Amino acid sequence: MMSYKVTIARFELYPREEPTCYCVGFSGSTPTGQPHYQDTQVPLEEAKGKSEEEIVALAWEKLKDGFTARMEALAAKSPLQGRVWDHQTGKIANAQPEGEEK
Repeated sequence: MMSYKVTIARFELYPREEPTCYCVGFSGSTPTGQPHYQDTQVPLEEAKGKSEEEIVALAWEKLKDGFTARMEALAAKSPLQGRVWDHQTGKIANAQPEGEEK
């Protein structure tokens, strides 16, 4: 199994006007730098009486299989994908892949 870090990227009542659930989102990135984000909803009825950490755990249980499968699929891609090819020099440009920060 591939190792990667998962970050809680979203935790909020949803929708804001009349909440019916918590929206909990997770982000991760493969060892080759491929990013992934996925979120799910935990109904207020399911969350009743639970701590924020318990709500996050419920959300993770709902999407962990799909999240893990997507991370593994992304990790299988070459780290060259998304890199800039300089057709004039015939080399990969030093720029970071589109969407990545330096």
